[in-house]
Amino acid sequence: MGDGDLITQVFLPAALAVIMMTVGLELSVADFRRVATRPKAFLIGATCQILLLPTVAFALVSAVAMDPALAVGVMILAACPGGVTSNLLTYLARADTALSVSLTAAISLLSVVTLPLVVGLALSHFMAAETTPEIAVTRTVAGVFAITAVPVLIGMAINWR
Repeated sequence: MGDGDLITQVFLPAALAVIMMTVGLELSVADFRRVATRPKAFLIGATCQILLLPTVAFALVSAVAMDPALAVGVMILAACPGGVTSNLLTYLARADTALSVSLTAAISLLSVVTLPLVVGLALSHFMAAETTPEIAVTRTVAGVFAITAVPVLIGMAINWR
């Protein structure tokens, strides 16, 4: 494993997991109950992230002449769940971290279905069938979920104790 691989495959995910565990130290089950009892913000955020963002990205990528692989890359980014960074920035801004973490967790779970759909549509629309690369969508989503949700739960458990 090269230096770059060590950083991207081990150090970066471990650092992100530690950050998410730190965020979890500030959260409680009551924070998530509040999100569940007032779902309006959650539903708006989820709708924007699942439907609006990929739709706007598709419109922009279709309107601008660009390399097909780059167009598919933009669509992959638009379809991916929000991640650790959004949760960290929400926490640092003293905003509703439970809402951010809830969105990240739910979108990560839903992306097992939505990500292959968006990526499949993007590949078929922007690239020729013979040049379509293989993408490990399920493994990527599982990794994002493991780096996001599991450390938050560990932090919450430590906080509860």
